[in-house]
Amino acid sequence: MAITAQPTYGDEDQIVHLKVPWNVYETLVETLGDDSHLRLTYDGETLEIMSPGKAHDFLSSIIGQMILAIRDEWLIEIMSFQTATFKAAKAERGFEGDQSYYIGEMENRFRDVWNPDLSTEPAPDLVLEVDITNKSTDKFETFARLGVSELWHFTKISFVWYGLEGGVYVPIAQSRVITGLPLIEVVKRVALAQPGKTMAFIAEWRQWLQANAHLHGASRPR
Repeated sequence: MAITAQPTYGDEDQIVHLKVPWNVYETLVETLGDDSHLRLTYDGETLEIMSPGKAHDFLSSIIGQMILAIRDEWLIEIMSFQTATFKAAKAERGFEGDQSYYIGEMENRFRDVWNPDLSTEPAPDLVLEVDITNKSTDKFETFARLGVSELWHFTKISFVWYGLEGGVYVPIAQSRVITGLPLIEVVKRVALAQPGKTMAFIAEWRQWLQANAHLHGASRPR
């Protein structure tokens, strides 16, 4: 299910595509480290290097804050990664999502929490991709091959959620990894989000979550 979202702020991402072998991608990931502002995605043949613009960063941040508010209000275990590189040497694929999350019980899920190798460790349950300049549908196969269960894809004209089924992504209207969370409630708020008004925005979102905790089956302690 696709729902239109029309942000009113503009800024463009800078994107470069290069044909390189796997070892070049791995060397670049190691050289840049976790502090780089760049996002690297490798699909087994092509390396995408993306430098997010201001609008990209704002949207990624505001949606990320909404997800962490869900963690607090619906009492869900959510582990957030923003700069981590997820890669699998066997598949020769890797990515750095705008926001990536493991959801649910975390104990004993990882041998290496900070730099999970998706050849042996589970992929994130949820990845957020924001595309201000162009659609990153060419990344979908990489996410699917590495086993990302759910993908939230924001573009200039729409915000679509996808669930992984039989190795491919299909549009969904309700999150499968955050039980009870409807797409429309997130999308209509993100479409109205504005820089400089984040505190009020998140406060209103928390109020909605508190009033609708029953959707997840959450009950807040008294």
